[in-house]
Amino acid sequence: MHSEDATSAAEDAEYRQRSTANWQTAAAGWESERDRMRQISAPVTDWLVDHLELAPGLTVLELAAGPGDVGLRVAEELAGDGRVIVSDRAPAMVEAAGRWAAERGTGGVELRVLDAESLDLPDASVDRVVCRFGYMLVPDREAAFRETRRVLRPGGRVAFAVWAERERNDWATTLWDVLESHAPLPPARPGGPGMFALADRRLVQETLTSAGLEPAAVEEIPVEWRYADFADYWRAAGAVNGGLTRLLPTMSDAEQAELAGAVRAAVERFRDGEGYRLPGLALGVAAGRSR
Repeated sequence: MHSEDATSAAEDAEYRQRSTANWQTAAAGWESERDRMRQISAPVTDWLVDHLELAPGLTVLELAAGPGDVGLRVAEELAGDGRVIVSDRAPAMVEAAGRWAAERGTGGVELRVLDAESLDLPDASVDRVVCRFGYMLVPDREAAFRETRRVLRPGGRVAFAVWAERERNDWATTLWDVLESHAPLPPARPGGPGMFALADRRLVQETLTSAGLEPAAVEEIPVEWRYADFADYWRAAGAVNGGLTRLLPTMSDAEQAELAGAVRAAVERFRDGEGYRLPGLALGVAAGRSR
């Protein structure tokens, strides 16, 4: 292995470890904030479900499920006539999804700890794959899409969502710009995984085609994040943002107060009455596996 390849492989391994730790830590927050996240992401979830083209008896795999919002919605759409594999790389997220499925009384759900880059599933074993905001976060996106194609049956379909350009997602960049100025967070690697790694529509289509998937739709989906006041915003951010969840316990009370003050000043431009409205834009993508 060339030294450059070895460095890249080491960086990918370090990222996987850090990312899994972040999501493990954030799982409790995602569970406590699941109703809010479900409401905010509803336009994206609706788009994904519509473009999965569901039918009775299908087997559907959800990747990077978090607490399982999309997969449980799919299972409820199938109404017991089908099978949904709700999966995530972080075991704590899968456990949270299981609790939510039990609370909702959702049947036809199988819970699995799975890595999108190396799926422990047989070839041609599922009819649909769905992933909301996951593919852009894996180090080897090409491998993840190849694995998606491998497990899809001929004629199968994948529907997924990623975030559009940085400039269209102030809700995320405003917070991260402040965090990066106050804490030694690992810098994003050019071309590496991250929120905006698949924001380029042409790159998405090229990556799909290279993996043997045929792009069928790429559409913009507006998203809006709403908070009653700053305390509501800060509590939610600290709960669902894995990096922030791990950072805050390492800071003194004074450092936390300083960070919160800086974030408050940064989000003030999004004030709407007593609360805040932060804009975002997702991309919905659908593709198929040809026969």
